[in-house]
Amino acid sequence: MRLIDAHCHFHAYREEEYGKYEKITIIAVSEDYNSSTKTFLLSKKIRNIVPFVGLHPWSTNNSIMEELRLLKNLLNSTREVAGLGEVGLDFRFSKIPKDIQLKIFEEFCRIAAERNLPLNVHSYSAWSEALACVVKNEAPSVLFHWYTGPEPLLKEIKDNGYFISINPTATIQEKQRKIIEKASEEILLTESDGPYVYRSMRLDSTMILQTLEVISEIKKISVDEASQIISNNYERYMMRRMSLVE
Repeated sequence: MRLIDAHCHFHAYREEEYGKYEKITIIAVSEDYNSSTKTFLLSKKIRNIVPFVGLHPWSTNNSIMEELRLLKNLLNSTREVAGLGEVGLDFRFSKIPKDIQLKIFEEFCRIAAERNLPLNVHSYSAWSEALACVVKNEAPSVLFHWYTGPEPLLKEIKDNGYFISINPTATIQEKQRKIIEKASEEILLTESDGPYVYRSMRLDSTMILQTLEVISEIKKISVDEASQIISNNYERYMMRRMSLVE
């Protein structure tokens, strides 16, 4: 059985934890230039890490445009970055003005389209706006992570060939369970968002099996079937850029 963590802040794990995750394919997202650099360097040493670089909309860095410039320089210096994330919009918690958030996100969408890179998107309280932005800018492949947005958007996400991810909090978050029920199997991916802490639950890549079990229960399929569906979706999300990690 293949386990896939499609959204994880691997750079924030402790080094002594790394061994626990060696059999899991992990998309390692970043929040700023420093974490992007660390993620990229980790991917050089750890085979199962798939490096994404990005600028999180929660960033409070006073030099956010400088961060964007540095990230673009990093992208220009290598073709080994696998995708862009965590990027996006947050109209509830972010302290960055909405117009600046949109400007930065549109730039990442343009880069994704130009370089044929997948996007890993944060879109809390901005689900419709984020979807409209990626569609307008013709982003080739998009994952809306930890999706708890409006159910009617699920069809538009599917129609555009995009994806959503579910994480272990589905065991306690009714919104996610409802999304699993309503969403097409062909847009589902699993994630941990580790090591984020939600309601005292420290999320972790080893919980991916737990997430598969929730999907299995709600979709009334076996865990093995759920794993195969997620694996197939992952390959489509990555546009078959990456080889399988067993």
